[in-house]
Amino acid sequence: MKKTIGVFLLLLLATFKPTQASIIQIGPRVGLSTSHIILDSDLRKHYNPEIGLGYQLGGIARINLPIIYIQPELLFSDSSAKYHSQNQTHTLNYKKIDAPIMVGIKFLGLIRFQLGPIFSFLLAAKDDNTDIAANYSKLTTGYQAGLGIDIYKFLIDLKFESSFSKFGDKLDEMPAEHIESLLILSVGINLL
Repeated sequence: MKKTIGVFLLLLLATFKPTQASIIQIGPRVGLSTSHIILDSDLRKHYNPEIGLGYQLGGIARINLPIIYIQPELLFSDSSAKYHSQNQTHTLNYKKIDAPIMVGIKFLGLIRFQLGPIFSFLLAAKDDNTDIAANYSKLTTGYQAGLGIDIYKFLIDLKFESSFSKFGDKLDEMPAEHIESLLILSVGINLL
């Protein structure tokens, strides 16, 4: 009898499909980003920064509460930015593990507004092909803010990211405190 009940419960769980109003959503996330280094006005004239492209890969979880949701993510992030110095163009490349924790609210049952901290762990930093990780903070904290929309099982987000403090202190071996800002378009898939 216990065996029959156990088999019945397993079959019931195997055929269970949660609705879109599931309390927990989990799945992979992929995104594209634009990256820009922010310098003070004197340094901007000297280095003339440009926007670079990047990507993110990782996972997302969302806990849907009655009024708000909490959305932690764990992402591998590869971003780049360009700057000019002495008539040469340099490309900065950063590889990081990002852990944003977004808190959001849904409007009209469709559009989401979200805001939260992000913790970034630097894995590698290069200026062209030169390792410059020593010029950068290993751990930075910042914020993300954005809008999102859920379409069936797809979680689509457009977010802005920046840091609370300096990210690096040199460009082209010259003192140049700067922070990185990103614009991120990402898609997650709810597997539950």
